[in-house]
Amino acid sequence: MAPVAGPFSCSPDRFPARLEDKRLFQGFQNPKTIDMMIMRANIITIKLEIMNTRETLILKALQFKAIHTNSSSISAGILDKLFADNPDQADQITKNVCARIPLELANEMESVGSMLDLNKREIITMALHDFLEKAKSVVNEFDALPEGDD
Repeated sequence: MAPVAGPFSCSPDRFPARLEDKRLFQGFQNPKTIDMMIMRANIITIKLEIMNTRETLILKALQFKAIHTNSSSISAGILDKLFADNPDQADQITKNVCARIPLELANEMESVGSMLDLNKREIITMALHDFLEKAKSVVNEFDALPEGDD
């Protein structure tokens, strides 16, 4: 049996752009009934802002990967505290790289980093890894190194 089409069907495409248009509800005298019907129509037509199945699966897979790999075995906060508490040891395994970057880029880095719960060290480390991987690939692709300098 096909659904009944009409102004009160549950199909979102049956509702006009302005659900507040009281002409839809002519014949209903009770204002509470009209308000309830408008509210129900609005609920039916609300586009839910939830993750789709693929996004949910990607999130869960990456959470699983982070838990079961060494990439997240030490959180950034703990690592930063260890470096601050033991500056001599930090100097043996790390180097402080300071560089002036455009203010807009720095602000965007801090904003996105905050949203993703990444600190500057983590962001810069990822950026350097990506840069070095791409640079080595280009150098190898164009055979830019002299013989024997691999």
